[in-house]
Amino acid sequence: MYATYTKGPDAQGDIAVEIGGSFGSIVDPAAFIEEASDKLTSSGNVTRQSRPTPFDARDAKDPSARLECGLTTQGEPDLPVCIWADHSTGAVVSFVNASAPGSPTRIALAQAADLSRTIRDATVVAQ
Repeated sequence: MYATYTKGPDAQGDIAVEIGGSFGSIVDPAAFIEEASDKLTSSGNVTRQSRPTPFDARDAKDPSARLECGLTTQGEPDLPVCIWADHSTGAVVSFVNASAPGSPTRIALAQAADLSRTIRDATVVAQ
């Protein structure tokens, strides 16, 4: 699954959200996050600014769920990327600057984590 969301062509100061994920059986959510993070930066197009920060996944269905967010450089500096994983779903959520050149919009990692949890809760269905 891959999707991109932006508010619209007239919006200013927006963040476009890109989501890529999969579902199935994930034995180790922490290992999934590590592997996804490594794949994200292995292409050479994305540079990790620092080690991702763990956040509370707040997943009532799976207490082993994990969520990490970190800053990356992907043509724009310091853009957050979050990765979540539980035992059945994993996804990478990128927050890409969609504002006009010269007026960058940035969100804090905690806000990115909150938005990622909201996206997860809206997209994951019970198995």
